[in-house]
Amino acid sequence: MQQNTRKPTKFWLILTTAVISIVVFGYSSVRNSFFRPFEYIATPVVRISYSIGQWLHQLPRPFQEKKDLLSENEKLQLENEKLLQENSALRALQEESVITQRMQEFLSLINSRGITAHVIGKLSSEKKILIIDKGEDQGVIKGAATITENGIIIGTVDSVQARSSYVLLITDSSQNIAAKIQNDSSSPGVIKGEFGLALSMQLIPQNDLVKAQQTVVTSALDPKIPPNLLIGTITDVNKKEGSVFQDAKVVSPIQLDRVETISVIVPVDENL
Repeated sequence: MQQNTRKPTKFWLILTTAVISIVVFGYSSVRNSFFRPFEYIATPVVRISYSIGQWLHQLPRPFQEKKDLLSENEKLQLENEKLLQENSALRALQEESVITQRMQEFLSLINSRGITAHVIGKLSSEKKILIIDKGEDQGVIKGAATITENGIIIGTVDSVQARSSYVLLITDSSQNIAAKIQNDSSSPGVIKGEFGLALSMQLIPQNDLVKAQQTVVTSALDPKIPPNLLIGTITDVNKKEGSVFQDAKVVSPIQLDRVETISVIVPVDENL
């Protein structure tokens, strides 16, 4: 009986010693031997999966790219708007410089001094009045003629504020400007506005030869308005039977209410 008991005990002792030896000395080799077949199978799969992942990562991302394109497009639009604004401002400065130079050249020809002004508004009333950004502080005087860069008269200063003035257009019904026709008789007359739209030259001597296409300019009768400023061209002549005078329709070469830059003429000898 004792002999049978010792045999199982000896068996388990040997088995335990073997297991401990395997664990201590041979775990790595046993593990490697056990998992090696799986590694042979798994390694290619891992490599293929990694390659597919890399390929997918490099594929275009439509939503992100669309977002980036929209952002870039918006940025380009803003830059384009900025360039357009800068070009517009530069063009305006160049145009104003050309206008100012032309005005100075014309004023030197008529021995007058001009104050460059910008139209900043229109008076909403029955009168045809423009508001300009120059006034008494800059030397503007009431009654002074206002012209474009080409020497075309558009009106006279009706009232003066410290830093602004009102210009009464020659088409206004209350306007009266001494004028003459450039013909053989230098026929005199008076330019009056008609309903704020047209011009009429009245009090022209009946016996003077007046016809369409003749040029009308200012005369020298008004000391505040230099002579020979262009008013317009005659389009129609009206002779009245038994009258001492005749009259004519006159058209300005420009649209007076669309002028943006003008010059207020001040005689050189004015002490301003």
